[in-house]
Amino acid sequence: MCASNLLSIGAALAMYAVDHEDLCPPSPTWAVALRPRLRSSGQFVCPKAPKLPLGYIYGAHVPLRPLHEFTHPEAVLAFWEGDPGVRTFAFRHNGVLNVGYADGHARGLTSEKLYGALLEGYGRTVQETDDRRR
Repeated sequence: MCASNLLSIGAALAMYAVDHEDLCPPSPTWAVALRPRLRSSGQFVCPKAPKLPLGYIYGAHVPLRPLHEFTHPEAVLAFWEGDPGVRTFAFRHNGVLNVGYADGHARGLTSEKLYGALLEGYGRTVQETDDRRR
């Protein structure tokens, strides 16, 4: 269910960007901005944490950035399971964390796989920055 929610949130992010000159929504109001593009606000709730009205975290590197600037969006973690008040990863599904990427795909990661995904995404982001400076 979480992977499905993250797929829907990723699609909503793409739709939002199309409507806003390719920009991702601002951080404090990202869920409000994406809500009209989802079937229900229930898609922001992880079934394993039903008391949290917002069960996903929006990556701090995504807000107000043009989607086209992510030259490797398949490696950029845009959303993941967690408590926004704590801003940490929540491995709620038998040691698996569900994440949504900037290209719209979603998948579950163990802590070991998450570390690799973070390094890959960070490495590509650093490379993008270096390429733009040249």
